[in-house]
Amino acid sequence: MLDHAFASLTPANALARLAFSEVYDALTFRRQDSQTDGTQAALRHMRVEPKQICDDEIVRLRREMERTKNDTDGEASETLTEPDTDTEELLQELGMIWAGRYLLSLESQPAEPESGWRVGKGPLENIPIDLVLCTRAFAKLYDIDLRNPHARFNFSLENKGLFVIGCSRSPTAQLTVNGNKVMRSPYHLNQYEMKIQLDKFEYDFQWTKFAATDPFLEARTEYMDENLGGWSAGDINVEMPTPLPSRRTVGNWTLGGALGAGIRGRVFFASDSSGNIAAIKMLERTSRNCHHVDQEVQTFQELTGLLTKSPEGERVLRMDEVIYTNNKEFSSEAAFDNVAMVLTPMTPQTFLDLMGTQSTGGFKGMTMRAATAFREALLGLKAMHDEGWLHRDLKPPNIGLIGQYRSVLLDVGTSRHIGLGESLPPKPGTCGTIGYLAPELELGNHDHSIDIWAMGVILFELTYNHHPWKLSLNPWRDDEPCKALRPYFQTRYQEAIDTMDRDYKNARASPDRDHIHLGGLFIEMVRHKWATKNHAQRPDIDEVLQHPAWGPLLSESPRAKRRRL
Repeated sequence: MLDHAFASLTPANALARLAFSEVYDALTFRRQDSQTDGTQAALRHMRVEPKQICDDEIVRLRREMERTKNDTDGEASETLTEPDTDTEELLQELGMIWAGRYLLSLESQPAEPESGWRVGKGPLENIPIDLVLCTRAFAKLYDIDLRNPHARFNFSLENKGLFVIGCSRSPTAQLTVNGNKVMRSPYHLNQYEMKIQLDKFEYDFQWTKFAATDPFLEARTEYMDENLGGWSAGDINVEMPTPLPSRRTVGNWTLGGALGAGIRGRVFFASDSSGNIAAIKMLERTSRNCHHVDQEVQTFQELTGLLTKSPEGERVLRMDEVIYTNNKEFSSEAAFDNVAMVLTPMTPQTFLDLMGTQSTGGFKGMTMRAATAFREALLGLKAMHDEGWLHRDLKPPNIGLIGQYRSVLLDVGTSRHIGLGESLPPKPGTCGTIGYLAPELELGNHDHSIDIWAMGVILFELTYNHHPWKLSLNPWRDDEPCKALRPYFQTRYQEAIDTMDRDYKNARASPDRDHIHLGGLFIEMVRHKWATKNHAQRPDIDEVLQHPAWGPLLSESPRAKRRRL
């Protein structure tokens, strides 16, 4: 069973080790007389070494208990050194115990799966205890306040993570994990190794290598489907990964696998002891980039504060916490430090995962699922534009996807705020991604309409599963190599307009209930003043959301606002 155990609980202090040994003795003796009282099950949760060992701390513990019992004054001796009368053979006999650990395995399921693996004292006839930590006689002798059950281990229905929870309402029923008191709320075991204390007993909890394998993940899903009614993932369908030895912690968060990387840092999956999940962006701050890092943190703080008040604000990534490894202010004496931004919601997929067969219908348009998710992203953009913010780097990997339809705008750290009627000057090469840059962005002043352009390009990709004019340079930057690409761009641009116009008209004439064609909207979203024909003013976000191409999805339109002048 050890090969298929996903976690172990090893006695860490002398009292817990002695209790483990006496439980094993009691269960093996009891097994001779009974096969039906849970004794066999309790033994299956124990891994015991084949031979007893001598434990010096057990010698000291047993001798102190003897002194306490025999001291006529009721006071134990102050010294723990061995008296001359104790022979080496006697000392070894005092220290002999069965060593081992408790195992959690799906091959040895708990007596009541809906409750999980129960922990307490025993063995008992009427209360099934899976992990028997001590006998009732031992608890009485050593004054152990252990309830039945005292705690239990189980999997979360929300993310499949393993948690421990207290079972008693009594404040004296002690249960701590890494020094944190646990009562009747789940404490998620989100680190590879953790310290668990139950009254006077101390244990080392540890995940096994098997817990990080696909067979365990598959077995966990099957176990939960059969015994716990399945996995109710809710909004964010993310399985809690198994913590590994190499995982680092930041504040109360344990980092999981990397989700992506940028110029100044990497983004990691993270979880805390309450079962919350987030994306943590780790930024390396140096004397050269500290201004940019601090500006990104400030941008997230301002956006989070504003969007919390907006009904559409949940469609934009927020920063719940910022953690500095040193101080908020960067020290000139340090070569570098790290800044961690805790970002929510954590999105398991992006629009890159949506593209392909899940989104494209070609001449029929995009699937209704893709259209709904695209509209959700536009509603997030509306929340930003209504507050005066430009995203400035919209592209498929920067739009997160939760479940089937919920979209979240990501990577908002380079966003900028402008007032009504204001614009930003061009700063070539400082923001955005080639292929999604509006022509005016690097040539002249620009405003919120650059985001409309980028979303128009994404619209095309969701429809046809390829970029309309993919280039390695931005043809609208003011230098000769870039200018030389403009004729090619204009040709591809017009081809995209013509394709969209033709397919949009055909789709409107013969509608398909599983698809929706937004070609008419695309043509307006990619208007620019240097175009031969399509050079009218680009629509604002409200006009985009009110466009008639949306058809049945228009019923979900927000209230339109007047166009900014």
